[in-house]
Amino acid sequence: MLRLAFEELRLHRVVERCDARNAASARLMERLGMTREAHLIENEFVKGEWTGEFVYAIREQQWSVPGRSAAAGPSGRRQGRPGLLPGPR
Repeated sequence: MLRLAFEELRLHRVVERCDARNAASARLMERLGMTREAHLIENEFVKGEWTGEFVYAIREQQWSVPGRSAAAGPSGRRQGRPGLLPGPR
């Protein structure tokens, strides 16, 4: 999904949220290079209890994968304008 977001859709930033009790999800996001930006304490009422939430994010410039696509430029990123909308190809 991150490859699609950054290489195909040319998004600037991807944000993901998970239940603070879900250690496996938090580890996965960290393995993907995402940074924990927030720990929202008791912000949701789920199944009769208040639960916390972690917010993770990664920016396009932090995303790096060996063997980028052929359309990538020398920096490893696709050429074109950054942002939510793809630039000219």
